[in-house]
Amino acid sequence: MSTSDDLAPFLKVERAIDRARLSFAAEEAGRRRGASWSGLDPASSTPRPDDRLAAAARARRADAQAWRSSPQGAFLSAVAAAQKALIDAQASAEQARAGAARSFAQERRLCEQALGDLRRQARTLSLSLRAARRALEVRG
Repeated sequence: MSTSDDLAPFLKVERAIDRARLSFAAEEAGRRRGASWSGLDPASSTPRPDDRLAAAARARRADAQAWRSSPQGAFLSAVAAAQKALIDAQASAEQARAGAARSFAQERRLCEQALGDLRRQARTLSLSLRAARRALEVRG
């Protein structure tokens, strides 16, 4: 089955759900071997066909997109992006500090690169904070 790249993670989740469901059904079938009342056997479990997996993945993707578009989803997504920018900025600052401490003259290029990274991360942080503010201003 060919899928678009944006559907792939959702399809992976649906396949994991199928594996877990089938594993559980096999365990239950094993527990029910031996004496059991008729009519209480679990229904046979089979993997979902590719078209049903794809439909479930598309529905899961639509739900995720709707959540991200909600004020809460937009706020949390923006805060997560801000957190990532801060973590990345910490790593870049540490790289610049370590390079300058080793040899400021010899590590100048590394320091300049780290400053460029810090500038991009600061921009991402600023944009994320604005997006979080916009999400808080939405009434809903």
